[in-house]
Amino acid sequence: MLERFASNIKQGYKEASNFTHKTIDESKRLTYLAMYNSELKKLYSELGELYYKEVALNEPMLNAKKIIAKIENTKQHWEDKLNRDVNEPEDCVKEVKYTSIDKHKPEFKFCHKCNIGNSITATQCEHCGATL
Repeated sequence: MLERFASNIKQGYKEASNFTHKTIDESKRLTYLAMYNSELKKLYSELGELYYKEVALNEPMLNAKKIIAKIENTKQHWEDKLNRDVNEPEDCVKEVKYTSIDKHKPEFKFCHKCNIGNSITATQCEHCGATL
């Protein structure tokens, strides 16, 4: 009877763990999409401003090619990041394992900008890119 109880606890733990990993994946994906949209919105806004200046003020669009290249690079960067980071389950396991109960031995470096926990060996925030 005790073995059955232990087996039920293990099964419940596995189900909760799997659900947690799926939730982390989805949260990560949604965060990446929001960052991607924000970055693209900014670049398209810059491009629109250049176009407006050309049409309304007759100023040449000198930086347009640079902005278009940034847009293409940004799209590629975020597509790669979404495909690589969200589809690798090991990332989720690592994030869960980094938690620590011992307050004197932290396992996260927290970003001063966005307050997201990063790996203790990280030099830049994985969320916002700020130097840690």
